[in-house]
Amino acid sequence: MNAAHRIVVLHGGPGVANLAGDTRYFRPLTNDGFDVYVYDQVGSGHSGRLTDPTHYTLDRDVADLEAIRRTIGARTVSLVGNSYGALLAAAYMARYGSQVSRAVFASPTDLDPKQFGASTFNRLSNSQLRGLFGRLIRPRTLLDYTLLQVNPRAAHNFAGDAEMDARFDKIYRQSAPALHCKKASLGTVPTGLGFYANAFPQSAAAKRHGDFRPALRRVATPALVIKGSCDYVSWSSGVGYVRALPHATLEYVHNAGNDLYHDQPATVLGLIRAFLGGRQLPQQLYSGTAKPSDYQGPK
Repeated sequence: MNAAHRIVVLHGGPGVANLAGDTRYFRPLTNDGFDVYVYDQVGSGHSGRLTDPTHYTLDRDVADLEAIRRTIGARTVSLVGNSYGALLAAAYMARYGSQVSRAVFASPTDLDPKQFGASTFNRLSNSQLRGLFGRLIRPRTLLDYTLLQVNPRAAHNFAGDAEMDARFDKIYRQSAPALHCKKASLGTVPTGLGFYANAFPQSAAAKRHGDFRPALRRVATPALVIKGSCDYVSWSSGVGYVRALPHATLEYVHNAGNDLYHDQPATVLGLIRAFLGGRQLPQQLYSGTAKPSDYQGPK
């Protein structure tokens, strides 16, 4: 198999692994002659947990992705990143641009380091918020989260991975409706998530990643950016990728939230298959960069 036909799928979160779901969804790409690699990023899913939560960084995830490329023996790879996975793909390209043949950014996290961590709260109903807050403000959970902001190692010693990962699974399930359009089926919500892999990078104790948009402007890799009409992440986040990458195309999918693969599986997979195969996209769903009138997320 030619190295250019190797695809690596990058899940979101951080810390929200879905190995079974992503494997099932992207398996049809193997019928097009691609080798597809799906993995759980460190600190989530079936991957190991770190004893020091301060080591959960974007730089660490970039280094792990490079190690995966070397391990599979690929000179170049195509990357498909969802949400945080899109940010990881962009950070990798900023450092190893010549090693990425094509890149897909689905519901991408904002490239601006000052904007990291969009809130799902505006996509939840009042009753859903009450249930979520009721779980978040439980004393032990609240104490661990507060401790994480000032002393991550102490927080990890106070409440370990098994306990906090189990709590995170329940919290994620309660917030899952925010990832979809209203009244959409949630399907199978992933479990085995990584609390510290998710929470530390967004904590007050974490150092924000640098601004790698200038480096991306020198990357000639063809890129596809996909945004759904019900995404909780700002519209400008997707536009930021288009402006940073010289050869990027923006596609807009109606009736799809942040979890594009689940909400509009056939449409999104069709776009990805055509793009990665170097074919004309099956439909031009949107042109331009102005916020669509039916976009439900923030500007």
